[in-house]
Amino acid sequence: MRNRSLLPLMEQICMIAVFALAAALCLQGFTLANRISNDQINKDHAVIMAQNAAEVLKSVSGDFDEACAIHGGSHYGSNWYISYDGDWNPLTSRDGEVYSVQAFHRETGDPFLGSATIYVQQDGEILYTLTVGWQEVSDETH
Repeated sequence: MRNRSLLPLMEQICMIAVFALAAALCLQGFTLANRISNDQINKDHAVIMAQNAAEVLKSVSGDFDEACAIHGGSHYGSNWYISYDGDWNPLTSRDGEVYSVQAFHRETGDPFLGSATIYVQQDGEILYTLTVGWQEVSDETH
């Protein structure tokens, strides 16, 4: 008789173990899905920031000083640099930087074509790269 009273208890322990295992697997799946979703949101922001920088560069014909005046950031030689915090808000310095947008002039070999490559990085890892081109207008042609 005593052995029969233990069977329902063993059965319940087995059911609890199976449900705990299933819950653990589901939790891992939800955690992975959340991380993938957050990564995709960051990549979407990176694309938007690179496109914004490209449009500014095209509108000022690659003049990094003008681009800084319009869109913010800093100009160091042949590179334009913008820092962002973790929520993609622009920063005035590199303190607290999580994301950055950097644009570098590229040689095209054509005097009438300007070009730059834009990199968007998160903690040093490249999220997105975009190459932009614009027509160079010389004062001598007018």
